[in-house]
Amino acid sequence: MKVYETRVCHSAKAVWIIISEWMDTLAILMNAKAYMLYDKGKFISICCIKNFKGAQELGVVITTKPHRGKGYMSHLLRYVLPQYGTLYLICLPHLKKYYEKFNFKKIPRKSVPWQLKRAELYNVFARLFNWDEIIYMKRK
Repeated sequence: MKVYETRVCHSAKAVWIIISEWMDTLAILMNAKAYMLYDKGKFISICCIKNFKGAQELGVVITTKPHRGKGYMSHLLRYVLPQYGTLYLICLPHLKKYYEKFNFKKIPRKSVPWQLKRAELYNVFARLFNWDEIIYMKRK
């Protein structure tokens, strides 16, 4: 397995996977740093780090459907996370236990940097349509 580091806009594959999986397109607009995992020359997983003034966010955490549940993302996150200090994460509640394995802890909305509160718009719709609301997590 090999990890390639690039900027989102430098990789058509990164842009396509973000759009096709309905992920946070802000990563495209910000030209976030992307980490792409390949195995035997085949694209497997991606995650991005978005830099805001005063905060960094782990986002666009995706493994392609045929490769999910096989440990690829854990491998990628073990490579990426040690390179950063404090990171924030926005996710759905069913993913909380997964991210806790990487020392992320759930934090209250009031302690989230304002740059990440854009996700509150999702929660408005979640309440209207009875979806799970997103949660915020932090890793030091």
